[in-house]
Amino acid sequence: QAKEQDYTSSSHAALAKIIARSPKSVILEARIDLHACYDQRIRDPKELELFLATLCARLKLNDHADARFIVCDGSLMSGSAGSIFMQIADDMYIVGRVIHETNAVHLTLSGALHYNAHELADFAKKYFGASSMDLKVAIRK
Repeated sequence: QAKEQDYTSSSHAALAKIIARSPKSVILEARIDLHACYDQRIRDPKELELFLATLCARLKLNDHADARFIVCDGSLMSGSAGSIFMQIADDMYIVGRVIHETNAVHLTLSGALHYNAHELADFAKKYFGASSMDLKVAIRK
């Protein structure tokens, strides 16, 4: 059962305590919505690939470049133009969806690795030049 909450930097300490008391099999899932990003950066497949590689490095994951998947300038299932990118590394997966109409990026990070979701969200916000972001975190047992 998952408990989801809006996440702020002040709640990181509380989240860390919950994770410390949880069994090792707990999954931490972060959903990050980035708004009004730099359009040139989110449309460039090389920038998306660099983002994934840099994120893996920040998480200290083995960078499995062969487990990276990027589809740019396609028509998404919603009918809007955009891109999808994905990385599988160790016990974690990272999925991103770019919506060209609104210059939004929606990220999901999920895995058994315990990480500072707020720090990663701030990194993604700066990397993509987002004007604002929303972050939700769930602990799945």
